[in-house]
Amino acid sequence: MKSYLAGLPHGLRDVPKGAYFLTILHKPTGRRWALIDSSGLFHAFVSGPVVSSSFLALAKRARVGPADLNHEGLIEFFHFGNVFLGKTLFSGIRRIGYDEIICLDPSGKVEIVQKGVPDISCSPQTSPYESLEVLASSAMRDRVSVDLTGGMDSRMLAVILDSLGLNFEV
Repeated sequence: MKSYLAGLPHGLRDVPKGAYFLTILHKPTGRRWALIDSSGLFHAFVSGPVVSSSFLALAKRARVGPADLNHEGLIEFFHFGNVFLGKTLFSGIRRIGYDEIICLDPSGKVEIVQKGVPDISCSPQTSPYESLEVLASSAMRDRVSVDLTGGMDSRMLAVILDSLGLNFEV
């Protein structure tokens, strides 16, 4: 890791599992670090040298207005109900990535360091059905619940898991 991370508590990569936003202040130097869980479940935001778990508070502090709107993000929000790929509704504010540590120097310098989260995606040679076979076989002894939203994807998942013999509740 970069020398900027000197002083960061040892074992930062071994933070607990779950959904969280973690900030660390090193009092002697004033350096701060901010990161979210490695699954990206928690949403936290960065705008210049400021990080926050509240998008609205950060937008208010950054004093963004109509001229700062991210038009692509706005279209995504209206079409899908979400803004993807780390973007937000404003160009100067973005989500902190699951694989990032935001390093903030007291001088206002911002550096982004990659955490090096291992890739857990399936190989192109593995079909989605094969991946679900592995999932079903590994969960045979567990209590599993499938939440049906009415969409085609959740209904199809229930049909496939049933065909694989996984006992689950709906």
